[in-house]
Amino acid sequence: MYYKKELLRRVFALLTAGSLGNMYDRIILWWVRDFIAIGNFPVFNIADIAISLAALAIITSLFFPWKFGVKE
Repeated sequence: MYYKKELLRRVFALLTAGSLGNMYDRIILWWVRDFIAIGNFPVFNIADIAISLAALAIITSLFFPWKFGVKE
C-alpha cells in the first residue's frame, strides 16, 4: 500500500518543502522573499508555487481518488 500512493507522497513532499522554504525565510530573514512579479498578479515565490500546486493536487485527489492510487 505504501508504494501504491507514490504520487500522493510526492504531493505531500512538495507541500512540506514549500512550507519549510517559507518557514526558513521567516526565521532567518524575518520576512518571506517574494520575487516573481507578473503584471498585476500578486507577487510570489517558488515556495508559494509548491504549496499552491500541492493544495491543488490534494483537492484533485479528493474528487478523483483513483488517479492518485487511493482506494476506499
